[in-house]
Amino acid sequence: MADKKPKKQRQKRVKEFLTLEEVEKQESKLAELVQKSLAIRETRLEENERSIDDLAEYFANTSKEAKNRILPLEKRRYVIYLRKSTDDEAKQVRSIDDQRDECMAMAIDALHIDPSKIVVLEESASAKISGNRPIFDDMLQGFRTGKYHGLISWSPDRISRNMKEAGEVIELIDHEIIQDLQFKTYQFENTPNGKMMLGILFATSKQYSDKLAVDVKRGSDGNIKDGKYNGVIKKGYYVDVSNNYFVPDSYNWNLLRVAVDMRLYENKSNVEIAQFLNDSGLSSRKDQDEDYVRVNITKQMVGKLFEDSFYFGLYQYGNNIVNLMDIYNFVPLITPDE
Repeated sequence: MADKKPKKQRQKRVKEFLTLEEVEKQESKLAELVQKSLAIRETRLEENERSIDDLAEYFANTSKEAKNRILPLEKRRYVIYLRKSTDDEAKQVRSIDDQRDECMAMAIDALHIDPSKIVVLEESASAKISGNRPIFDDMLQGFRTGKYHGLISWSPDRISRNMKEAGEVIELIDHEIIQDLQFKTYQFENTPNGKMMLGILFATSKQYSDKLAVDVKRGSDGNIKDGKYNGVIKKGYYVDVSNNYFVPDSYNWNLLRVAVDMRLYENKSNVEIAQFLNDSGLSSRKDQDEDYVRVNITKQMVGKLFEDSFYFGLYQYGNNIVNLMDIYNFVPLITPDE
């Protein structure tokens, strides 16, 4: 067996300490160099021709990969998008004034956006079919080119009632081309769950539009056999004033749908579900013209809600029972299998 070579002894590194005199000498020499460099810069660069913003724009525009410049709130340019339908001209003209006033007030007072950085776009067109709104299309292109960074609107159904354009908006949010999205009637959060909820709201808006196309004018108001409102408000729905039928109330309907999923598929208790609904701000209103009223949900109310046959389409009153889906395109909260 060969003898092992002896390991080389490592030499200890000797620390070399600077004297105070040496430190002062080096600092004095550096100070002279700094003054000399400063004098050169002052002669060569009399005025700053470029800013950090210019460089950011340069790198965003010349990169081989698509880059989107993320701006702080005070530098973002916002657009307020207002839309009125052509279904009821007189009513919509009034509502668009309210949309403008309240969205502008929210932008300035709540979000503290400089009014000079806000553009208001107004359009009179249906959002049921994609490609029907030239102003909306130009607005999305404005986001893609960096003209706009933030979007404000009254509610999600003002933005889209069809899945194609809804998908385009969510994709722009995904890529942070739309850097901020604000609604007067709904608080959007740019998280996976927030985008999922926004997608559900867009889908519900489409569904609602489809249902409005059905002729529902028959019978007397409040008559149970015609499936109409009879004096009892159902949470998650409002009563359409034009026909007294029950219509899903967007955000609140989706909250209750999530509550159903929590009970059926996550085995959450009624106490946990009540807490979720209260934390999420469940509210109700009789019809689309009334203000929302906050609802304080208890575990007993959750239990009664799940036992109410109305939510899967069977409307009961006295000795009568009616299948609402036989009468109009009622949108149930719960399927028969559930």
